[in-house]
Amino acid sequence: MQLLPQEEKLEIARHKSELFIGIPKETSYQERRICLTPDAVSSLVFHGHRVMIEAGAGESSSYSDKDYSEAGAEVTNDTNKVFGCPMILKVEPPTLIEIDMMNPQTIVISAIQLKTQKKAYFEALALKRITALGLDGLPVCMAKTQKSFSDNDKLLGRPTGFRVSVREFEFAAGAGFVIPILGNMMRMPGLPATPASENMSIDNNGKISGLS
Repeated sequence: MQLLPQEEKLEIARHKSELFIGIPKETSYQERRICLTPDAVSSLVFHGHRVMIEAGAGESSSYSDKDYSEAGAEVTNDTNKVFGCPMILKVEPPTLIEIDMMNPQTIVISAIQLKTQKKAYFEALALKRITALGLDGLPVCMAKTQKSFSDNDKLLGRPTGFRVSVREFEFAAGAGFVIPILGNMMRMPGLPATPASENMSIDNNGKISGLS
């Protein structure tokens, strides 16, 4: 008798919830951005995290409450409830009123704008022992084609009159910089089997070869 392997469908175990992230609606004048797209929320929820978003927070970025709800976020009209989350993601710095709504030892990831804040602002953060990670002062390392100043490898060299499309952002916490991913740029493991650097060399006269 021949034994053949049989397919079996197994339930994928969900990870234990680790982070509870609150995303409030931006209130600064002409601020239309939001920290997380529905796709980013879906990825966080899949990996066991909770995301609570204030109703209408994504409208200025063309994302509906339904988009976030279907991605797994908890949508609420209660602003205080959002700011009560252990971790807050914002684009603009939280105001003193928003800091007052936060719980002690909250982690805030936002543009803090250190040079523009007054002493009372930092005293409010310190009073609640809030950890504020300001991303606005970090260096930027763009991931894009090396063939052009633009994100289009067909526009060689130094084209003019172009726009770059930022697909997403990554935060390299250890290295301490922000990485905008431009256009269709692939990051690892999307590298060729033989890196282009292996074909690069420099002679005794300083002439570089192998660049393309």
